[in-house]
Amino acid sequence: MRFFEIFNKQYLKRTLVTLCSAALALGIIFYISYHLTDSFDTPLGLQNAVYVDESKIIHADGYIFRSEKVLYAGTTAEGSVTPAVSDGQRLARYDRAADIYEGTSPDVLARIAEIDSQLALLERSAAEDVSQVNTSGLDAAIFQNVQDIRAQVENGSVGDAVTMRTNFLVNIKKREILGGSMTDYSTQIALLREEKNNMKSQLGSCLETFYTPQSGYYFSPAAVDGYEDIFEADALADMTYEEFMTLIASEPEQSSRYTQCVGKLVTDFRWYLACPMSKTEAAELEDGYSYTVTFPYNGNKTLRLQLETVIPELPGSGAVAVFVCENIPDGFDYTRMQPVQVATAEYRGFSVPLSAVRMLDGYEGVYVLDEVTVVFRRIEIVYEGDGYYICVEGEEDEDSPYGWLRMNDVIITEGTGLEVGKVIDN
Repeated sequence: MRFFEIFNKQYLKRTLVTLCSAALALGIIFYISYHLTDSFDTPLGLQNAVYVDESKIIHADGYIFRSEKVLYAGTTAEGSVTPAVSDGQRLARYDRAADIYEGTSPDVLARIAEIDSQLALLERSAAEDVSQVNTSGLDAAIFQNVQDIRAQVENGSVGDAVTMRTNFLVNIKKREILGGSMTDYSTQIALLREEKNNMKSQLGSCLETFYTPQSGYYFSPAAVDGYEDIFEADALADMTYEEFMTLIASEPEQSSRYTQCVGKLVTDFRWYLACPMSKTEAAELEDGYSYTVTFPYNGNKTLRLQLETVIPELPGSGAVAVFVCENIPDGFDYTRMQPVQVATAEYRGFSVPLSAVRMLDGYEGVYVLDEVTVVFRRIEIVYEGDGYYICVEGEEDEDSPYGWLRMNDVIITEGTGLEVGKVIDN
């Protein structure tokens, strides 16, 4: 019996020591793990809350409808047409529009067209008050010209890049005048006119001079595409969705006239842009309201166009939004179909990464760093972009313990273990 009593006491003692050692080991492991985890905690990502402007965009193909009349020579069947004015210039009835020469040379005609464009821009610039021209704004325009030309070349659109160089060269001349290396435009205009006359002399004798039969905006033969009688402005008045889809699939008309085409006349300053889109997208538009439309393949030119009407597909999910423009923009490329971007809504608010948005006590918001302390700010999301939200301040709520995100708050975009009141000391 004595033996068993001693054995039991030793067994219990060993068991107790073992349990205590295990508990101590677990405690040490937990302590080390805790501090290792804390030391490898995700670094905080921080971002200032500043206001940004954002637009919601509809991407669509835009089809241009205008009131156009193709012009033909009276008797000349062949020759080189050299416009007397630049594209888009308004002419009165019986104004001289173009001359037809016996010789043909694509290179000569292309250079004459470029000279005409430069002359038109330089003559408009000559009427400007040079003292009122902003040097920094002109430098920015030149930089943008270079960027646009580079972008077109990188996209393989060398032809579009070449057409952009006219604006670039004219802006360079403006900058030279402001810098004092040129006194006015007269010398440059005279040199261009002399070069144009020399170019014309290479085309031989003049066979015919064409005068406009009525007033309107003249465009050269290069702008004639065969859709003048198809994409007619008046056709949009009672057009159905099905008729529109049939129309855009049609082939251009071939002229049966035997005389030379000398260009076309746009007889109304109003023109229309018809954009097929979904009904869901069209529902974001409101009749009579004006929208900013960007033309990416037109040098990213932006125009403010008014929504005329929406043609719905019945039944179906498609629609055609029809916009109207009531002016003829300088230097605008009226290629019949081109991609466009319609800004349907404009937002001003804080740009907040999706990763920063949290829910706390039923409120949507973000953690911000108030000096060294983590606090929570509410947000109201008005727009979701690619990886971010646009947020604004909502209405005041006295019952809420959390205020709204404010200008220059330091938003915590990344981090773990965040909670209200936590002190960040590193």
